[in-house]
Amino acid sequence: CLSELSRCAMADGDEDFMGWIQAGKGSVHLLGQRYDLEKEEECNEFQQGFRHILWFTYRRGFPEFSTSDMTTDRGWGCMVRCGQMLMAEALKRAWRVQGKGDADEDDAAKRALLRLFADDPKAPFSIHRIAERGHIVDRKVGDWFGPNAVAQVLRSLAGEAACGLKVYVAVDGCICVEDLRKDIDIDEGSGDVWMPLLVLVPLRLGLHEIGEVYLPLLQNVFSHAYSVGAVGGKPNSAFYFVGARGSETLYLDPHILQGTVRMDEELFPTKSFQAECPRTMSLQGADPSLCLGYLFPTRDAFEASLLSFKEAGADGATPLFSVVEKSFESAADAADCDFPDEEDEDGFALVDYP
Repeated sequence: CLSELSRCAMADGDEDFMGWIQAGKGSVHLLGQRYDLEKEEECNEFQQGFRHILWFTYRRGFPEFSTSDMTTDRGWGCMVRCGQMLMAEALKRAWRVQGKGDADEDDAAKRALLRLFADDPKAPFSIHRIAERGHIVDRKVGDWFGPNAVAQVLRSLAGEAACGLKVYVAVDGCICVEDLRKDIDIDEGSGDVWMPLLVLVPLRLGLHEIGEVYLPLLQNVFSHAYSVGAVGGKPNSAFYFVGARGSETLYLDPHILQGTVRMDEELFPTKSFQAECPRTMSLQGADPSLCLGYLFPTRDAFEASLLSFKEAGADGATPLFSVVEKSFESAADAADCDFPDEEDEDGFALVDYP
């Protein structure tokens, strides 16, 4: 059964991994790919696919922050590390389609990608840059980040990193196509060169736990061809969700303390960025706040996915998130509506909810 995964998260070698596969046959979805574990070839492909996911964990012994003398993120950096994992997966795919190298096959490309996340204040997506950019979401170094906070910070950093990727963050569980196109400068049907697009969708799917109606929908997320996983977890304990089998969700756990790897050498070691075996949990016990990620490598992939997302909410079905063409403000302007002043003549005040 999938609970066997939790026993081999830090296992060394193939024996434990294959032991888990043999303990529970069937199919598994991993970041948009389906593997039939009844077939030996696909078992091997699944194993390789999992081990190609870059694993970021707590680290110790890195340079101090500019605003703090801390040299470890143990106890507070788990969501930041999960955000790094999702971002790394998105960049890996973006680089592949842009011909910048395949980090799954090329060690040089893998090291180049890892350097973007080095525990170094100069690295574009380092623990230092993310934690210190947290001020835009009222976080300071040492504070715990939630899924929406880390999404907003990653978007901010990507905008100045020239990393070959654009990032859009949905608002209130809604992708507004008009705002998205303006935000990342996309014109529908234009001949402009497409830059891979990472769409992050922060969600809250319940008050204290995920609503039962959403559970099968979340499991299906990992079968979407352009899924780069999700960040979430349990209260104050973040995980990077990457796949599903049955009712269980596969994840990578950042709560392992390791020493910092210096990446100024050409052939720095990379083994500590590879988890040997996934863990699993039921999303019934997960926190209702999470963030989904989708990487669209081409314009056609983006447009087709928008259409499928819209159809998911058709006929009264309950979707995980919605897609609208125009923002509320644009719709109001188009209708030439007159809204009351902040204090209307009847004495009612409009409340601006956060």
